[in-house]
Amino acid sequence: MDPYRPDSWHDFYLATAGAAAALTGLLFVALSLHIRYIANEPMYRRMARGSLIGLMQTLVLSLAVLVRQPESWLGVELILVSLGYILFIGAISCSRSGE
Repeated sequence: MDPYRPDSWHDFYLATAGAAAALTGLLFVALSLHIRYIANEPMYRRMARGSLIGLMQTLVLSLAVLVRQPESWLGVELILVSLGYILFIGAISCSRSGE
């Protein structure tokens, strides 16, 4: 198996995308049921935000690998999504330090 060919990782990323989608849905339902606690407590808000962002990141990266495209485009997409994630987390961290 060649680790640099996305086609050989298709089954792994298909399973990862399915698991991330299912867990994101379950987390969304759990957050909806406990919205009062999350809204009133900053610690719960940060935990909920981090969990939801992490699962969405996993889902987006898995789906990007599953799309048939040249490897160079895939590399650019993965870099852009990862940089967006880092910038978003950095913005959250900076705004939290001001609390």
